[in-house]
Amino acid sequence: MLAKLIISISMLYLGVQASSIDRIRMLTDHWPPYNIVTEGKLSGISVELYELMLKMNNSKTRRKDFKITSWKATYDSAKFVNHNAALTMTRNKIREKDFKWVGPIDTKTSGLISKKSKGIRIKSAKDLSRHSIAVVKGYSTHQMLKKAGLRKNLVVTGGLFAVYNAMRKLADDQVDIYSTSNINYIMKMFDTHSFDASKFEVIKKYKSDSLYFAFNIQTDDKTIAKLQNSLDQLKKDGTYQKIKSKYLRYK
Repeated sequence: MLAKLIISISMLYLGVQASSIDRIRMLTDHWPPYNIVTEGKLSGISVELYELMLKMNNSKTRRKDFKITSWKATYDSAKFVNHNAALTMTRNKIREKDFKWVGPIDTKTSGLISKKSKGIRIKSAKDLSRHSIAVVKGYSTHQMLKKAGLRKNLVVTGGLFAVYNAMRKLADDQVDIYSTSNINYIMKMFDTHSFDASKFEVIKKYKSDSLYFAFNIQTDDKTIAKLQNSLDQLKKDGTYQKIKSKYLRYK
């Protein structure tokens, strides 16, 4: 009887544990190599890590249940709607108090990319104001430039493939600069998308930031702790590094 009671209590606990995580609605945009959308299917560093974290907590949710949408919709839903979360987000001072965080997933460096032929050099915000700049709507670089007082010269891209659209604008001379939240990966992408990376250069680097899973501020602290513990375990047993290396072989 005692053994059956212990098993029943354990199963009940696992059910409660899973149900609290199952209530979370995970949203994502297309932002390689962390969230990759290919013919409606998801892959990427953050996708694989979070799915494993769900399994470790006996959740029935899988990547097929994640909502694929634009970054603007992802960000706003995670910020304003309880039980919603963003799969990959830069953690910074602007956003710190608006979300609960699990991570880090990785670190990345933001910066400015331009064509070498333009010979652009940036030393101040005043220099930036003289050039048209492509930014993805709501990305950390967009928020940062707006905070610096730049608005009229920003060319904002949106939608699921906003990053590619920003790259295309720079390649087609529709803008002078692309302000990206991940210069290393974008420079690699210029090659893989047949843009000829040798024509582009990083003209300015910003400080490095960390990427996290970002949850609505009302998310239960116990749920956050369970997910953080799962990610920590994946780092300890080597799974995290294997997944990361799988998508970042170019580094």
